[in-house]
Amino acid sequence: YMFCFSSVFNLSLLVIYLPFLFMVLAELNRAPFDFAEGESELVSGYNVEYSSVAFVLLFLGEYGALLFFSTLTSVLFFSFSFLAVYLMFTLLVFIRSAYPRF
Repeated sequence: YMFCFSSVFNLSLLVIYLPFLFMVLAELNRAPFDFAEGESELVSGYNVEYSSVAFVLLFLGEYGALLFFSTLTSVLFFSFSFLAVYLMFTLLVFIRSAYPRF
């Protein structure tokens, strides 16, 4: 608990939390900071080049980074609660699914 801001999320942390959330989305290459093309429209890249085990390891790495940043957010802002890790992970997945692709 030495690296936490406080034990409760207060409104002054919102000023830090929102830019941090956008930084996490950009670092993870999640929507809206990902490619403009749809994954199904690409005929080159890792969707075509890798198969089976390498493809699974690639996606495990992406979701591992998602879990890492969810845990980091929980440690910095919510004094490490497993519920906060789960909610942050769910928020990041929900932003990806709710953001429309044009």
